[in-house]
Amino acid sequence: MSAHLFAQKHDYIWRHGLQSPFWPDNSNFFIDFRTFPPTIEPTEIGKDVYPMDAGTVLSDKNGAFAWFSDGCSVFNKSGQVMQGGIVINPGIVFDNYCKSGGGAYPIRHGIFALPDKDDHYAIFHQRSESQVLGCLHPDLLTSHVDMSENNGYGTVTSANKQFFHNCLLTLSANRHANGRDWWLLVASTNMDTFYRFLFTPGQGLQGPWEQHIENPAKGSLGGGGWSEFSSNGSQYLNHSGISGI
Repeated sequence: MSAHLFAQKHDYIWRHGLQSPFWPDNSNFFIDFRTFPPTIEPTEIGKDVYPMDAGTVLSDKNGAFAWFSDGCSVFNKSGQVMQGGIVINPGIVFDNYCKSGGGAYPIRHGIFALPDKDDHYAIFHQRSESQVLGCLHPDLLTSHVDMSENNGYGTVTSANKQFFHNCLLTLSANRHANGRDWWLLVASTNMDTFYRFLFTPGQGLQGPWEQHIENPAKGSLGGGGWSEFSSNGSQYLNHSGISGI
């Protein structure tokens, strides 16, 4: 399931997938929030995709399941690799952990998507190379999905465009007070520095802007952690598997 959710019905369907081929088949299901209480529906869609830590799932503007990603590839609503989406996050970690058409990218909460104009979505994801020299997440990348293509099954029209390079913890997003834009925030791995970006649907990214405040998770090598905003945007959590919250 995606850990980064938002309003306007794009988060109405959550997908739970297998962590490995050894898990029982009933681990593959949807949670549908279009009903109250939510319903749980077993599914065969993406049954051979193992999302592990990096995964995101998107619904369309009406709340219907549209597409998902495991951090290795992008899949359409039928569970097939979306056109242009067979490889995201290329590199040595992709080569070791992913397989063609589905795999398990091991970066915790390392991917999320935001609605762009009309039936377009912007994917923000973090590429990993290795944990050598304390730089587990050196690259922030963006890819773009156009769901108006292929009779509603979508196309990845651009993939793996780097928009920032540094030694980083995990990226998260929070809706701007104007109700349209999004703030993206990521902490440095080894400094008391946070980097901010502004995403405007239909216009793209601005930034980064640096904010120099205490970063308790620095020095953690990325340590299996994540970051998250509270639902009202007033609180920010930054977690490291080594230094904690």
